[in-house]
Amino acid sequence: MIELKDLSAGYNGVETVHRVCALFPPGEVTVLIGPNGSGKTTLLRAAAGLIPPMSGAVLLDGRSLGEYSSRQAAQRIAFLPQSRTPPQLSAERLVLHGRFPYLTYPRRYRKEDREIAGEALRQAGAGELAQKPVCSLSGGERQKVYLAMAIAQDTETVLLDEPTTYLDIRCQLEVMELARELSRRGKAVVMVLHDLNLALRCASRLLLLENGSLQAAGPAEELVRSKSLSRVFGVQVRALPDKDSVHYVFSPLP
Repeated sequence: MIELKDLSAGYNGVETVHRVCALFPPGEVTVLIGPNGSGKTTLLRAAAGLIPPMSGAVLLDGRSLGEYSSRQAAQRIAFLPQSRTPPQLSAERLVLHGRFPYLTYPRRYRKEDREIAGEALRQAGAGELAQKPVCSLSGGERQKVYLAMAIAQDTETVLLDEPTTYLDIRCQLEVMELARELSRRGKAVVMVLHDLNLALRCASRLLLLENGSLQAAGPAEELVRSKSLSRVFGVQVRALPDKDSVHYVFSPLP
């Protein structure tokens, strides 16, 4: 499990995330929300070990993330960035990249790696795309393939930066259902989302950031009730309970 302890992080000596304390528990979908420039992606990249803490620590199973080799860390944490250039590879070949942390050099895929990649594609709803070039796929299809790569990596924690950006509503819901399925298997899923409605409906818990500081953490109903969402986003948020779920309505503050 990843734990952030008074974590501060940033770029080029400029601190943009300030003393954040948080846990990313297994079996939950944790969503980072906040206005543009609030530090969501910086926090996620620091949690993945892609940028070093400026102070505080990122702990992985109680040990500093820096104590793990890159291979050991990659066997425990999968990270998918928001922006990626589609490679000139088949979907199956790209998903096999998720097996890199388990291979020795020179990398030779084993039968089990190919079986795991095939099963990951099926779980992501992309089994029929295996032999298609990734660069030829639609945005939704491509995102499923990248998620399959994360599944094939078989890590305890999956970090996703804006996984629903530029996707139509059907693909967004499919991605979120896949995230929930991964959490049901005991994985910790952590993602950055800009779509507040989607975040409130699909997250087990939310971390609300503003100007690099953690303002609130908890389930959606708790953040709505506390008015922290209204204060940070400058909107009125109302919860409308339905038979099987809760819908949220946003309007300008009076």
